[in-house]
Amino acid sequence: MAEITAAGYTALRNGPPPAGWFVELRDGAGDPVAVNAATRLEPVANDDTGSQTMTLTVEVAGSDLASLPVTVEGVVAYAADSGGQPLTVVEAFTPFVFGSPDDEATFRLHVQVPEQNG
Repeated sequence: MAEITAAGYTALRNGPPPAGWFVELRDGAGDPVAVNAATRLEPVANDDTGSQTMTLTVEVAGSDLASLPVTVEGVVAYAADSGGQPLTVVEAFTPFVFGSPDDEATFRLHVQVPEQNG
């Protein structure tokens, strides 16, 4: 489970998640995995009822990536697709190898959302 950063907490307070959020894939070295210029990895958010967890889901095909093969081992959320502060820490998972344009995977980022007293 990924913890939310101070920037992520501010983004949650300023609008419904993941309005405009972007998911960045990471390789085993922690470096960003390049995607094609026309690809924007916008997640779908689901509030896990009864918990303080929000799940961001993104579906990716090998054809979305700039080069193959590539191994994806983590995911992190940002407010913009270029630069800025991460909204979450990186959530690592079992490595997935994209070897061809036809390979597909669904990645889920589980975000621990702080309780708001109101």
